[in-house]
Amino acid sequence: MSTVFSLSDSDSEDDIPSSPSSLTSLPSTANPIYPLMDIPSCFPPVFDSVTLSPSVKDKRRFYNVYSGDQCGCFRDWADASGRVSCVKGNWYKAYDTWEEALDGWRQNCHSYYCHPADFVDRTLFISETTVNVPEATVAPPSQHNVVFLPASAPQANSTSSSLPSTHTMRSLSPASPSKLSSRGSASSHSRTALRHWAVSTTGFSSVVSTSQASRLFDEAVAARREVDMCEISSFDEALDWFNRLSLAS
Repeated sequence: MSTVFSLSDSDSEDDIPSSPSSLTSLPSTANPIYPLMDIPSCFPPVFDSVTLSPSVKDKRRFYNVYSGDQCGCFRDWADASGRVSCVKGNWYKAYDTWEEALDGWRQNCHSYYCHPADFVDRTLFISETTVNVPEATVAPPSQHNVVFLPASAPQANSTSSSLPSTHTMRSLSPASPSKLSSRGSASSHSRTALRHWAVSTTGFSSVVSTSQASRLFDEAVAARREVDMCEISSFDEALDWFNRLSLAS
């Protein structure tokens, strides 16, 4: 867990400088990209998970993370690497001293950040993060001969509806594809959701409602046609069942 050190007034030389007056005494690298007083720049938040009392004057390196969802100056490489390693577009730079890290942050600020007009020079940097909300898309049409037919009547409860029983269905293979329906019918979701059946008979392969499955089953029995049915809980399960049935025929 990283500790975020906010900027606060302090009398210790080892603490992070927090006010414009204390920052003016820090040396910067030669020939900065922009004069520091011409354009307001932000101050990086400092993160350290190694010690509870960090010092910007110790011998550890400084890792400025300039992009991503948590920008700032990290004192521990493990913390910084977790935000830049294998993360496309995130980048960092290491510095030997706090003064170099602070100057590098300011130059990056001048080059990439667009602070508002009322931004106070050398105040704490707060990154703006946006949440990517996925947009709804229309699925491409299926390449399989499987369609969902509209139900002819509202679904009745499972005790009163006429279900085609699996033991009366005929299979084209000893390894009956209808056994795949046991997983879906045993779940609580299938007992409360609208139930569908995959039906395969002469010249007809489709996914239908329970009432339509009963009608098709009765018609096939009356006409002495071979019919295979399987209760399914998803479109993928129906496709898998039809594929197995096709291979078995």
